[in-house]
Amino acid sequence: MDENRQKEPFSNAYLRAVVATAGFSMYKPEVDDESVDWRIGARGGGGTTRSPKMELQLKCTSREVLKDGHVAFPLKVKNYNDFRHTDYQVPRILVVVLVPQDVSAWIAQSEDSLALRPCGYWLSSGWTKTQEKSGHWTVWVRRDETGEEYEVSIPLVSTFRDFALRMGDVLGVLEVVERRSQLEILRDLFIASADVVRVRLTDHELADGTVPIEGGAQFFQKAKDLMLAAACATAGPRAYFPSRKPHQATEYLRRTRLGQTEQGSFVLTIISHVPPSLTGKNGELLEAQEPFERRVMQTLAHALEAVRKAAEDAAASGQVASFVDAVDQGVSANLCDAIVGMGRCSEVDRNLALHFSWARSRPVPPTVFPSNSIFFPADALPVIEEAGHHLKESSPQEEFEAIGPVVRLERGEGAATGRVTIHCFIDGQPRKVSLELCDSDYHLAVTAHDHGQSVRCGGVLVREGRTLRLNNPFAFRAVTEE
Repeated sequence: MDENRQKEPFSNAYLRAVVATAGFSMYKPEVDDESVDWRIGARGGGGTTRSPKMELQLKCTSREVLKDGHVAFPLKVKNYNDFRHTDYQVPRILVVVLVPQDVSAWIAQSEDSLALRPCGYWLSSGWTKTQEKSGHWTVWVRRDETGEEYEVSIPLVSTFRDFALRMGDVLGVLEVVERRSQLEILRDLFIASADVVRVRLTDHELADGTVPIEGGAQFFQKAKDLMLAAACATAGPRAYFPSRKPHQATEYLRRTRLGQTEQGSFVLTIISHVPPSLTGKNGELLEAQEPFERRVMQTLAHALEAVRKAAEDAAASGQVASFVDAVDQGVSANLCDAIVGMGRCSEVDRNLALHFSWARSRPVPPTVFPSNSIFFPADALPVIEEAGHHLKESSPQEEFEAIGPVVRLERGEGAATGRVTIHCFIDGQPRKVSLELCDSDYHLAVTAHDHGQSVRCGGVLVREGRTLRLNNPFAFRAVTEE
Protein backbone atom coordinates (compact mmCIF):
# COMPACT_ATOMS: atom_id res chain seq x y z
CA MET A 1 0.00 0.00 0.00
CA ASP A 2 1.43 3.39 -0.96
CA GLU A 3 1.74 6.20 1.56
CA ASN A 4 -1.31 8.17 0.38
CA ARG A 5 -3.51 5.09 0.73
CA GLN A 6 -2.06 4.45 4.19
CA LYS A 7 -3.07 7.90 5.39
CA GLU A 8 -6.83 7.30 5.14
CA PRO A 9 -7.07 4.24 7.41
CA PHE A 10 -4.47 5.71 9.78
CA SER A 11 -6.40 8.98 10.20
CA ASN A 12 -9.67 7.08 10.66
CA ALA A 13 -8.10 4.89 13.35
CA TYR A 14 -6.58 7.92 15.07
CA LEU A 15 -9.94 9.74 15.05
CA ARG A 16 -11.72 6.68 16.45
CA ALA A 17 -9.22 6.49 19.31
CA VAL A 18 -9.61 10.16 20.21
CA VAL A 19 -13.41 10.10 19.96
CA ALA A 20 -13.71 6.89 22.00
CA THR A 21 -11.38 8.25 24.67
CA ALA A 22 -13.53 11.38 24.95
CA GLY A 23 -16.64 9.23 25.45
CA PHE A 24 -18.31 10.10 22.14
CA SER A 25 -19.53 7.90 19.30
CA MET A 26 -18.94 8.26 15.56
CA TYR A 27 -20.58 6.93 12.43
CA LYS A 28 -20.39 7.41 8.66
CA PRO A 29 -23.31 8.84 6.67
CA GLU A 30 -24.79 6.32 4.21
CA VAL A 31 -24.47 8.80 1.34
CA ASP A 32 -21.52 11.21 1.08
CA ASP A 33 -23.05 14.03 -0.96
CA GLU A 34 -21.99 17.01 1.19
CA SER A 35 -18.30 16.23 1.82
CA VAL A 36 -19.05 14.84 5.30
CA ASP A 37 -16.82 11.90 6.21
CA TRP A 38 -17.93 11.36 9.81
CA ARG A 39 -20.63 12.37 12.28
CA ILE A 40 -19.74 12.55 15.96
CA GLY A 41 -22.17 12.74 18.82
CA ALA A 42 -22.82 12.05 22.46
CA ARG A 43 -25.91 10.80 24.25
CA GLY A 44 -27.48 13.12 26.78
CA GLY A 45 -24.93 15.54 28.16
CA GLY A 46 -24.56 17.97 30.98
CA GLY A 47 -23.47 21.03 29.03
CA THR A 48 -25.42 23.77 27.28
CA THR A 49 -26.62 21.45 24.49
CA ARG A 50 -28.26 18.06 24.98
CA SER A 51 -27.08 15.18 22.75
CA PRO A 52 -24.52 17.37 20.88
CA LYS A 53 -23.54 16.44 17.33
CA MET A 54 -20.91 17.53 14.85
CA GLU A 55 -20.02 16.70 11.23
CA LEU A 56 -16.51 16.68 9.86
CA GLN A 57 -14.34 16.03 6.87
CA LEU A 58 -11.13 14.16 7.73
CA LYS A 59 -7.78 14.73 6.00
CA CYS A 60 -4.28 13.42 6.71
CA THR A 61 -1.02 15.03 5.60
CA SER A 62 2.70 15.23 6.31
CA ARG A 63 3.00 18.63 4.62
CA GLU A 64 3.57 21.91 6.43
CA VAL A 65 0.02 23.26 6.96
CA LEU A 66 0.65 25.74 9.76
CA LYS A 67 0.57 29.30 8.38
CA ASP A 68 0.77 32.23 10.80
CA GLY A 69 -1.00 30.42 13.63
CA HIS A 70 -3.78 28.79 11.59
CA VAL A 71 -4.18 25.70 9.42
CA ALA A 72 -4.00 26.26 5.66
CA PHE A 73 -5.08 23.10 3.85
CA PRO A 74 -6.03 22.98 0.15
CA LEU A 75 -9.54 21.71 -0.64
CA LYS A 76 -11.46 21.11 -3.81
CA VAL A 77 -13.93 23.89 -4.60
CA LYS A 78 -16.93 21.62 -3.89
CA ASN A 79 -15.55 20.56 -0.50
CA TYR A 80 -14.79 24.16 0.39
CA ASN A 81 -18.28 25.34 -0.54
CA ASP A 82 -19.84 22.49 1.45
CA PHE A 83 -18.04 23.65 4.58
CA ARG A 84 -17.67 27.42 4.36
CA HIS A 85 -21.20 28.34 5.45
CA THR A 86 -21.99 29.03 9.12
CA ASP A 87 -25.78 28.46 9.22
CA TYR A 88 -25.85 24.64 9.29
CA GLN A 89 -28.06 23.14 11.95
CA VAL A 90 -25.26 20.65 12.75
CA PRO A 91 -21.82 22.36 12.94
CA ARG A 92 -19.22 21.27 10.39
CA ILE A 93 -15.45 21.34 10.74
CA LEU A 94 -12.38 20.20 8.84
CA VAL A 95 -10.05 17.90 10.80
CA VAL A 96 -6.47 17.54 9.57
CA VAL A 97 -4.33 14.76 11.09
CA LEU A 98 -0.70 15.84 10.90
CA VAL A 99 1.77 12.94 10.63
CA PRO A 100 5.58 12.77 10.26
CA GLN A 101 7.01 12.29 6.77
CA ASP A 102 8.60 9.01 7.87
CA VAL A 103 5.79 6.42 7.89
CA SER A 104 7.60 4.37 10.53
CA ALA A 105 7.27 7.30 12.94
CA TRP A 106 3.46 7.33 12.70
CA ILE A 107 3.26 4.67 15.41
CA ALA A 108 6.17 5.96 17.46
CA GLN A 109 3.70 6.95 20.18
CA SER A 110 4.44 3.98 22.43
CA GLU A 111 4.44 4.25 26.20
CA ASP A 112 8.20 4.93 26.17
CA SER A 113 8.29 7.45 23.34
CA LEU A 114 5.33 9.38 24.70
CA ALA A 115 7.21 9.68 27.97
CA LEU A 116 10.59 10.54 26.46
CA ARG A 117 9.45 13.13 23.93
CA PRO A 118 7.55 15.38 26.37
CA CYS A 119 10.10 14.91 29.16
CA GLY A 120 12.90 16.10 26.90
CA TYR A 121 10.68 18.99 25.90
CA TRP A 122 9.99 19.99 29.51
CA LEU A 123 13.64 19.81 30.57
CA SER A 124 14.84 22.03 27.74
CA SER A 125 11.98 24.50 28.17
CA GLY A 126 12.58 25.36 31.82
CA TRP A 127 10.08 23.00 33.47
CA THR A 128 10.88 21.19 36.73
CA LYS A 129 9.53 17.77 37.63
CA THR A 130 7.93 17.89 41.10
CA GLN A 131 6.04 14.59 41.36
CA GLU A 132 6.08 11.19 39.73
CA LYS A 133 4.19 7.91 39.93
CA SER A 134 6.33 5.42 38.05
CA GLY A 135 4.64 4.14 34.91
CA HIS A 136 1.56 6.32 35.42
CA TRP A 137 2.16 10.08 35.42
CA THR A 138 4.59 12.92 36.13
CA VAL A 139 3.91 16.49 37.25
CA TRP A 140 5.94 19.44 35.94
CA VAL A 141 5.97 23.07 37.10
CA ARG A 142 7.25 26.27 35.53
CA ARG A 143 7.06 29.99 36.30
CA ASP A 144 6.87 32.60 33.55
CA GLU A 145 8.64 35.95 33.51
CA THR A 146 5.87 37.51 35.65
CA GLY A 147 6.23 34.86 38.35
CA GLU A 148 2.95 33.10 37.54
CA GLU A 149 3.20 29.35 38.08
CA TYR A 150 1.92 26.74 35.63
CA GLU A 151 1.53 23.01 36.21
CA VAL A 152 1.03 20.10 33.82
CA SER A 153 0.33 16.45 34.55
CA ILE A 154 1.75 14.09 31.93
CA PRO A 155 0.14 10.64 31.52
CA LEU A 156 2.75 8.01 30.70
CA VAL A 157 0.44 5.26 29.45
CA SER A 158 -1.52 5.76 26.25
CA THR A 159 -4.17 3.18 27.25
CA PHE A 160 -5.53 5.38 30.03
CA ARG A 161 -9.15 6.24 29.27
CA ASP A 162 -8.55 9.98 29.58
CA PHE A 163 -5.13 9.98 27.89
CA ALA A 164 -6.17 12.07 24.86
CA LEU A 165 -8.02 14.59 27.02
CA ARG A 166 -5.05 14.97 29.38
CA MET A 167 -2.61 15.48 26.50
CA GLY A 168 -5.03 18.04 25.07
CA ASP A 169 -4.93 19.85 28.41
CA VAL A 170 -1.12 19.78 28.32
CA LEU A 171 -1.04 21.36 24.86
CA GLY A 172 -3.49 23.99 26.05
CA VAL A 173 -1.20 24.98 28.93
CA LEU A 174 1.83 25.08 26.63
CA GLU A 175 -0.06 27.30 24.22
CA VAL A 176 -0.57 29.85 26.99
CA VAL A 177 2.96 29.62 28.42
CA GLU A 178 4.80 29.71 25.10
CA ARG A 179 2.37 32.05 23.33
CA ARG A 180 2.24 30.03 20.16
CA SER A 181 -0.23 27.61 18.61
CA GLN A 182 -0.70 24.01 19.68
CA LEU A 183 0.15 22.88 16.14
CA GLU A 184 3.56 24.53 16.33
CA ILE A 185 4.20 22.90 19.70
CA LEU A 186 3.06 19.52 18.39
CA ARG A 187 5.47 19.86 15.45
CA ASP A 188 8.34 20.42 17.90
CA LEU A 189 7.28 17.37 19.90
CA PHE A 190 7.51 15.25 16.73
CA ILE A 191 11.16 16.26 16.33
CA ALA A 192 12.04 16.57 20.00
CA SER A 193 14.78 13.98 19.50
CA ALA A 194 16.46 15.72 16.56
CA ASP A 195 18.74 18.66 15.84
CA VAL A 196 17.26 20.77 13.06
CA VAL A 197 18.84 23.35 10.77
CA ARG A 198 16.55 25.52 8.66
CA VAL A 199 18.17 26.99 5.56
CA ARG A 200 16.34 30.04 4.27
CA LEU A 201 16.74 31.88 0.97
CA THR A 202 15.48 35.43 1.27
CA ASP A 203 14.71 37.47 -1.82
CA HIS A 204 11.71 39.43 -3.08
CA GLU A 205 11.48 37.06 -6.04
CA LEU A 206 10.95 34.15 -3.62
CA ALA A 207 8.31 35.87 -1.50
CA ASP A 208 5.63 33.43 -2.68
CA GLY A 209 7.61 30.49 -1.28
CA THR A 210 8.63 29.05 -4.66
CA VAL A 211 11.94 28.77 -6.51
CA PRO A 212 12.75 27.97 -10.16
CA ILE A 213 12.99 24.20 -10.53
CA GLU A 214 16.63 24.21 -11.66
CA GLY A 215 17.61 26.49 -8.79
CA GLY A 216 15.64 24.33 -6.36
CA ALA A 217 17.44 21.18 -7.51
CA GLN A 218 20.79 22.87 -6.94
CA PHE A 219 19.64 24.18 -3.55
CA PHE A 220 18.81 20.65 -2.36
CA GLN A 221 22.04 19.17 -3.74
CA LYS A 222 24.19 21.82 -2.09
CA ALA A 223 22.34 21.30 1.20
CA LYS A 224 23.44 17.67 1.00
CA ASP A 225 27.01 18.83 0.28
CA LEU A 226 26.81 21.15 3.30
CA MET A 227 25.98 18.31 5.67
CA LEU A 228 28.61 16.04 4.14
CA ALA A 229 31.28 18.74 4.50
CA ALA A 230 30.37 19.14 8.19
CA ALA A 231 30.45 15.38 8.75
CA CYS A 232 33.85 15.08 7.04
CA ALA A 233 35.25 17.92 9.17
CA THR A 234 33.91 16.21 12.30
CA ALA A 235 35.78 13.04 11.36
CA GLY A 236 38.94 15.12 10.81
CA PRO A 237 39.24 18.77 9.68
CA ARG A 238 40.93 19.43 6.34
CA ALA A 239 41.03 22.34 3.92
CA TYR A 240 39.60 20.19 1.14
CA PHE A 241 37.94 16.77 0.96
CA PRO A 242 38.38 14.98 -2.37
CA SER A 243 35.88 12.54 -3.83
CA ARG A 244 36.72 9.76 -1.35
CA LYS A 245 35.01 10.73 1.92
CA PRO A 246 35.37 9.18 5.41
CA HIS A 247 33.04 6.20 5.90
CA GLN A 248 31.68 7.66 9.14
CA ALA A 249 30.66 10.82 7.26
CA THR A 250 28.88 9.01 4.44
CA GLU A 251 27.04 6.79 6.94
CA TYR A 252 25.89 9.88 8.84
CA LEU A 253 24.61 11.46 5.63
CA ARG A 254 22.58 8.34 4.90
CA ARG A 255 20.77 8.77 8.23
CA THR A 256 20.11 12.50 7.86
CA ARG A 257 16.57 13.47 6.84
CA LEU A 258 14.98 16.28 4.87
CA GLY A 259 11.88 17.77 6.46
CA GLN A 260 8.95 19.53 4.85
CA THR A 261 9.81 22.83 3.22
CA GLU A 262 8.37 25.82 5.06
CA GLN A 263 7.02 29.25 4.22
CA GLY A 264 9.19 32.36 4.56
CA SER A 265 10.72 32.98 1.13
CA PHE A 266 12.03 29.41 0.67
CA VAL A 267 13.00 27.29 3.66
CA LEU A 268 14.61 23.84 3.62
CA THR A 269 14.58 21.79 6.82
CA ILE A 270 17.39 19.33 7.58
CA ILE A 271 16.78 16.90 10.45
CA SER A 272 19.54 15.05 12.30
CA HIS A 273 18.29 12.65 14.97
CA VAL A 274 20.40 12.34 18.11
CA PRO A 275 20.15 9.92 21.05
CA PRO A 276 18.77 11.44 24.27
CA SER A 277 21.13 12.49 27.03
CA LEU A 278 21.00 10.19 30.05
CA THR A 279 22.52 10.66 33.48
CA GLY A 280 23.63 8.27 36.18
CA LYS A 281 22.61 8.31 39.83
CA ASN A 282 25.12 11.07 40.54
CA GLY A 283 23.55 13.28 37.87
CA GLU A 284 26.54 13.08 35.51
CA LEU A 285 26.11 12.28 31.82
CA LEU A 286 26.69 8.62 31.00
CA GLU A 287 28.54 9.41 27.74
CA ALA A 288 32.09 10.72 27.91
CA GLN A 289 31.68 12.35 24.49
CA GLU A 290 28.79 13.77 22.52
CA PRO A 291 27.48 11.35 19.87
CA PHE A 292 28.75 11.84 16.32
CA GLU A 293 25.36 13.15 15.16
CA ARG A 294 25.44 16.01 17.67
CA ARG A 295 29.12 16.77 16.97
CA VAL A 296 28.36 17.12 13.25
CA MET A 297 25.71 19.75 13.91
CA GLN A 298 27.96 21.56 16.38
CA THR A 299 30.80 21.51 13.85
CA LEU A 300 28.46 22.90 11.20
CA ALA A 301 27.30 25.72 13.47
CA HIS A 302 30.86 26.67 14.47
CA ALA A 303 32.13 26.41 10.89
CA LEU A 304 29.33 28.56 9.45
CA GLU A 305 29.96 31.26 12.02
CA ALA A 306 33.70 31.06 11.27
CA VAL A 307 32.99 31.47 7.52
CA ARG A 308 30.79 34.50 8.23
CA LYS A 309 33.51 36.20 10.26
CA ALA A 310 36.26 35.21 7.79
CA ALA A 311 34.24 36.67 4.91
CA GLU A 312 33.97 39.99 6.76
CA ASP A 313 37.72 39.97 7.48
CA ALA A 314 38.61 39.05 3.89
CA ALA A 315 36.35 41.76 2.45
CA ALA A 316 38.07 44.35 4.67
CA SER A 317 41.67 43.15 4.30
CA GLY A 318 41.73 41.42 0.92
CA GLN A 319 43.45 38.41 2.55
CA VAL A 320 42.29 34.80 2.90
CA ALA A 321 44.26 34.16 6.10
CA SER A 322 41.07 34.09 8.21
CA PHE A 323 39.69 31.24 6.12
CA VAL A 324 42.93 29.27 6.38
CA ASP A 325 43.03 29.81 10.15
CA ALA A 326 39.44 28.55 10.44
CA VAL A 327 40.11 25.11 8.93
CA ASP A 328 40.46 23.63 12.42
CA GLN A 329 36.95 24.92 13.16
CA GLY A 330 35.49 22.88 10.29
CA VAL A 331 35.86 25.35 7.42
CA SER A 332 36.75 23.68 4.12
CA ALA A 333 36.59 24.34 0.40
CA ASN A 334 33.65 21.92 0.29
CA LEU A 335 31.75 23.92 2.91
CA CYS A 336 32.41 27.19 1.08
CA ASP A 337 31.23 25.67 -2.19
CA ALA A 338 28.02 24.43 -0.55
CA ILE A 339 27.24 27.84 0.98
CA VAL A 340 27.77 29.59 -2.35
CA GLY A 341 25.77 26.94 -4.21
CA MET A 342 22.77 27.34 -1.89
CA GLY A 343 22.85 31.13 -1.99
CA ARG A 344 23.41 31.32 -5.76
CA CYS A 345 19.97 30.10 -6.76
CA SER A 346 19.30 30.24 -10.53
CA GLU A 347 22.57 32.12 -11.09
CA VAL A 348 21.45 34.99 -8.85
CA ASP A 349 23.17 35.66 -5.50
CA ARG A 350 20.62 35.81 -2.70
CA ASN A 351 20.71 36.31 1.07
CA LEU A 352 21.12 33.05 2.95
CA ALA A 353 20.11 32.48 6.57
CA LEU A 354 20.57 29.34 8.68
CA HIS A 355 18.91 28.70 12.04
CA PHE A 356 19.67 25.83 14.43
CA SER A 357 17.17 24.18 16.78
CA TRP A 358 18.69 21.66 19.17
CA ALA A 359 17.05 18.39 20.21
CA ARG A 360 14.84 18.86 23.26
CA SER A 361 15.86 15.40 24.43
CA ARG A 362 19.55 16.44 24.41
CA PRO A 363 19.67 20.13 25.41
CA VAL A 364 22.58 22.38 24.47
CA PRO A 365 23.63 24.93 27.12
CA PRO A 366 22.87 28.50 25.93
CA THR A 367 26.52 29.44 26.53
CA VAL A 368 27.67 27.02 23.80
CA PHE A 369 25.81 28.85 21.03
CA PRO A 370 24.76 32.33 22.19
CA SER A 371 23.13 32.82 18.77
CA ASN A 372 21.60 29.97 16.82
CA SER A 373 21.23 32.01 13.62
CA ILE A 374 23.85 32.76 10.96
CA PHE A 375 23.25 35.15 8.08
CA PHE A 376 25.19 35.47 4.82
CA PRO A 377 24.34 38.55 2.74
CA ALA A 378 24.35 38.05 -1.02
CA ASP A 379 27.45 40.22 -1.47
CA ALA A 380 29.47 37.86 0.78
CA LEU A 381 29.09 34.92 -1.61
CA PRO A 382 31.78 35.98 -4.14
CA VAL A 383 34.28 36.39 -1.27
CA ILE A 384 33.42 32.93 0.08
CA GLU A 385 33.67 31.47 -3.42
CA GLU A 386 37.21 32.81 -3.95
CA ALA A 387 38.30 31.64 -0.52
CA GLY A 388 36.96 28.19 -1.30
CA HIS A 389 39.00 28.10 -4.52
CA HIS A 390 42.13 29.02 -2.56
CA LEU A 391 41.53 26.34 0.08
CA LYS A 392 41.03 23.72 -2.60
CA GLU A 393 43.97 24.67 -4.78
CA SER A 394 46.39 25.02 -1.88
CA SER A 395 45.40 21.74 -0.31
CA PRO A 396 47.21 18.51 -1.27
CA GLN A 397 44.93 15.98 -2.93
CA GLU A 398 45.88 12.54 -1.75
CA GLU A 399 45.33 9.48 -3.94
CA PHE A 400 44.90 11.69 -7.00
CA GLU A 401 45.16 9.93 -10.37
CA ALA A 402 46.48 11.83 -13.40
CA ILE A 403 45.42 10.47 -16.78
CA GLY A 404 46.52 11.94 -20.10
CA PRO A 405 49.24 12.16 -22.77
CA VAL A 406 52.90 12.86 -22.01
CA VAL A 407 53.71 16.34 -23.36
CA ARG A 408 57.20 16.86 -22.00
CA LEU A 409 60.23 14.76 -21.03
CA GLU A 410 63.27 16.06 -19.10
CA ARG A 411 66.26 14.10 -17.84
CA GLY A 412 69.80 15.18 -17.19
CA GLU A 413 72.70 13.09 -18.51
CA GLY A 414 73.45 10.25 -16.10
CA ALA A 415 70.49 11.21 -13.81
CA ALA A 416 68.72 8.37 -12.00
CA THR A 417 65.31 10.01 -12.42
CA GLY A 418 63.53 12.00 -15.06
CA ARG A 419 60.79 14.66 -15.03
CA VAL A 420 57.59 14.00 -16.99
CA THR A 421 54.72 16.40 -17.72
CA ILE A 422 51.24 14.99 -18.27
CA HIS A 423 48.36 16.93 -19.83
CA CYS A 424 45.28 15.92 -17.83
CA PHE A 425 41.93 17.22 -16.60
CA ILE A 426 41.46 18.52 -13.05
CA ASP A 427 37.92 19.42 -12.02
CA GLY A 428 36.95 19.47 -15.66
CA GLN A 429 39.73 21.87 -16.66
CA PRO A 430 42.81 20.93 -18.77
CA ARG A 431 45.99 21.29 -16.68
CA LYS A 432 49.64 20.25 -16.89
CA VAL A 433 51.01 18.14 -14.05
CA SER A 434 54.71 17.29 -13.61
CA LEU A 435 56.19 14.38 -11.70
CA GLU A 436 59.55 12.72 -11.03
CA LEU A 437 59.85 9.10 -12.20
CA CYS A 438 62.42 6.41 -11.56
CA ASP A 439 64.46 5.02 -14.45
CA SER A 440 62.09 2.18 -15.40
CA ASP A 441 58.94 4.33 -15.23
CA TYR A 442 60.69 7.11 -17.17
CA HIS A 443 61.41 4.65 -20.00
CA LEU A 444 57.69 3.71 -20.02
CA ALA A 445 56.86 7.41 -20.35
CA VAL A 446 59.25 7.81 -23.28
CA THR A 447 57.70 4.82 -25.05
CA ALA A 448 54.17 6.13 -24.45
CA HIS A 449 55.18 9.57 -25.75
CA ASP A 450 56.70 8.06 -28.91
CA HIS A 451 53.59 5.99 -29.61
CA GLY A 452 51.10 8.75 -28.73
CA GLN A 453 49.68 6.77 -25.82
CA SER A 454 48.13 8.24 -22.69
CA VAL A 455 49.45 7.29 -19.28
CA ARG A 456 48.00 7.16 -15.77
CA CYS A 457 49.68 7.57 -12.40
CA GLY A 458 48.58 7.98 -8.79
CA GLY A 459 50.09 10.30 -6.19
CA VAL A 460 49.60 13.40 -4.06
CA LEU A 461 48.65 16.45 -6.13
CA VAL A 462 50.15 19.70 -4.76
CA ARG A 463 50.38 23.25 -6.03
CA GLU A 464 53.73 25.02 -6.06
CA GLY A 465 53.03 28.58 -7.18
CA ARG A 466 51.41 28.21 -10.59
CA THR A 467 52.77 24.72 -11.09
CA LEU A 468 51.02 21.45 -10.27
CA ARG A 469 53.13 18.54 -9.11
CA LEU A 470 52.29 14.91 -8.45
CA ASN A 471 54.39 13.85 -5.48
CA ASN A 472 55.01 10.28 -4.34
CA PRO A 473 53.96 8.81 -7.71
CA PHE A 474 52.87 5.17 -7.84
CA ALA A 475 51.41 2.68 -10.32
CA PHE A 476 52.71 4.51 -13.41
CA ARG A 477 51.55 2.73 -16.56
CA ALA A 478 50.47 3.29 -20.13
CA VAL A 479 46.76 3.31 -20.95
CA THR A 480 46.03 0.44 -23.28
CA GLU A 481 43.37 0.82 -25.94
CA GLU A 482 40.22 -1.20 -25.30
